[in-house]
Amino acid sequence: MTTQSTTSRFKATWTSITVRAGNAGNMIAEVNMDGHAAGFGPFIGTMTVTPAGAQSGTWGWASFCWLEAGGSLDITGHGRYETDKPLHFQVPGILLDSLGRTMKVESTIDLASKTWEGTATLAG
Repeated sequence: MTTQSTTSRFKATWTSITVRAGNAGNMIAEVNMDGHAAGFGPFIGTMTVTPAGAQSGTWGWASFCWLEAGGSLDITGHGRYETDKPLHFQVPGILLDSLGRTMKVESTIDLASKTWEGTATLAG
């Protein structure tokens, strides 16, 4: 997720959550976050988690980032999540930025600290 290195470390904190009923009767959580990605800059975004409250499921991401060098990027993504210990999830997936770059994500979510952190590595 960086213009100078192939791997970027990121960390985000939840700012709010909206929970709603999905079409299939499951719960959906929309988690608003803000954070920082090394080599990119500050970002805000929303992670959509389905089914919310489950031990495993899927996530989607929509965000934008203000670049440290100026300008901005839109970033979207998706993946799966799975509980690896109480209140903690492994969250691998893929991100795509508005320049067409694909990034592999290795990350975790910690419910106790309300954080999402990990690395994004440019594919290629």
